[in-house]
Amino acid sequence: MGLARDNVDAAALIDRLSSVLSEMDRSDPMRAYVAWRAAIGFTSQPEAFTDMDLKCIRASRQEPPPWKATIPPLHRPPFPVLVVLGGWPSEDPLVVSTARAFRAVGERLAEILGGELVTLQDTFHNPQLLGAPFNDRLEAFLLAAESRPH
Repeated sequence: MGLARDNVDAAALIDRLSSVLSEMDRSDPMRAYVAWRAAIGFTSQPEAFTDMDLKCIRASRQEPPPWKATIPPLHRPPFPVLVVLGGWPSEDPLVVSTARAFRAVGERLAEILGGELVTLQDTFHNPQLLGAPFNDRLEAFLLAAESRPH
């Protein structure tokens, strides 16, 4: 998120999530997760949490927020780069803004790294979970990269 802090949607997302973090009840991981999701624009609540869900939520709460990550100067690498984003299908203005924030980060990465940017629809934050569509796109990218002159 720090790469796109100058983008209005990224800045708004950082503000919303910062507010959630400052007000978060550290003793209740489920409530914290629901508040985080609401700041992104998802108002539906999970019916139940698995042990793995709770483990992941607790682990995430120990990490610094993504906009505070220390990012070393990025330069165009001597190899091809593929930046993959998930599509965020929604008409909810908050979800749309969140999607634009993530897109701004992806676009900035692709621009700095000289990479190709691709969006796989309907996958939100996890395009890799699509399976074949993600794997097929990655394989095509790798095959094309392999055939480029070095």
